[in-house]
Amino acid sequence: ARVAVASENYIPFSIQSFMNCAQRVCIGAQPHSVTGQARKSDFIVPETDVPFIRRKCMYRDGVKDMKFCLETCGHLHPLKFNNTLHDQFVVIAGIGSAQSEEKAIAVLQGGSLTTCYDNTNKRPGEKCGRGCLHANSVIGYSKEGFIVQNSYGKKWGPFRNGTFLAPNGTICELAILQKAFYPIVLYDYDRANAFYTQWEGVDEGELTFVDESVYGVVDYDRKNWGTAKNKCAFIGSACKGVVELSSGE
Repeated sequence: ARVAVASENYIPFSIQSFMNCAQRVCIGAQPHSVTGQARKSDFIVPETDVPFIRRKCMYRDGVKDMKFCLETCGHLHPLKFNNTLHDQFVVIAGIGSAQSEEKAIAVLQGGSLTTCYDNTNKRPGEKCGRGCLHANSVIGYSKEGFIVQNSYGKKWGPFRNGTFLAPNGTICELAILQKAFYPIVLYDYDRANAFYTQWEGVDEGELTFVDESVYGVVDYDRKNWGTAKNKCAFIGSACKGVVELSSGE
């Protein structure tokens, strides 16, 4: 969400690749792990390259083989996979903390927070206690408290949408705020401006449409305005501009 907001360019990330890099399904899918991997490697594989397979990657033909996981770990094979950050012109500059109600609410304006808590050491009637045994995301807030996205499916929880409420002033709220962090995402204007020049009054008839297979143009490149501009920038002289066709194609 933060990368999409900063770049005005939404590309679905491959959670499977993050899981494979970590070689552990649970750890690899946790929000803090995804943030850490992306920051350290500066590499994020798109969902189209490594789709979610809904199972562990460590078995090849029924035999345990950890190398199978690493074969689809993006930052270990940069020539084999696309890096979405190249299409989004962003830098993950670090990790910030949001350990107060005011800070958390302010940071949530730009995307979710990662957090963790102890789901065994909790008070009666509360969903979490202090500690770090279970990782999730804080995705919003209301007058009653913070909204936490759990990892038990879309129909889990009191609201039947995968979330629960950490009410104001409870141990649960204190627990999630104590471990609340977020990636600091910066738009790289220098890199973007080095490739992309805005045109005024483009004549569609003068544009040259490149071969999709040669230049790796995929479905979301055509649908996402931000991606289209950046893809054109990297293609360089072969791309004469970007237009949004009235047909939607």
